[in-house]
Amino acid sequence: MTPFVAAELVLALVVVLVVGALTFVWARRRFISGDGRPVMLCARRQGEAGRWRLGLARLSSDRFEWFSIVGPSLRAEVSWQRGELERSVARRGARRARGGRSGRRRRRGVTSA
Repeated sequence: MTPFVAAELVLALVVVLVVGALTFVWARRRFISGDGRPVMLCARRQGEAGRWRLGLARLSSDRFEWFSIVGPSLRAEVSWQRGELERSVARRGARRARGGRSGRRRRRGVTSA
């Protein structure tokens, strides 16, 4: 086997793996959406100090379900009854209270008179 043929085989294997992974992601999303229920990107975190994780949220008439964006699982990682959910407004300035940036950017090289 020549090096050129070996390189072609490796390239073909990489292409097959990428196409297979994209097909799996597409098929998983189609399976999660099921019979036309709305599915959207949704991030969630566990507790106040937890990391945000990206996932897919699915709404039905009585449940709100969250699926991790990565992983092969077809079952919801977290599921809530819609009546049990608490709705609230985002707290303004919460990031600033924890010592983060205030949201304003400073311009470099510009000084005020």
